[in-house]
Amino acid sequence: MVKERGFLNPSLTIEEIASVLNSNRTYVSKVVNLCYGMPFRDYLSKLRLDFSKQLMADEPDASLEYIATKSGFQSSTQFIRKFRETEGITPKVWKQTQILKKK
Repeated sequence: MVKERGFLNPSLTIEEIASVLNSNRTYVSKVVNLCYGMPFRDYLSKLRLDFSKQLMADEPDASLEYIATKSGFQSSTQFIRKFRETEGITPKVWKQTQILKKK
């Protein structure tokens, strides 16, 4: 999921991961919880948010819609909501602070 960037697929589900691993969703969920200390959905969001931050740093002129889509979110609204929920600020503010840090 990480190495091949499967997390960028906006329709990725735990069932798909379980199927690829010839397992079931309950087992995959337990493994993710044990290894990463969070539910599968939160882990998936974390991977996408980390990717989005790297993308915003690499492409500072990119629109939030572009960042959201490339990061595996189904919409920019979902991306902004999840980003604010996790980081406490919007992606736009985060991007501006990163630009200021580089100066």
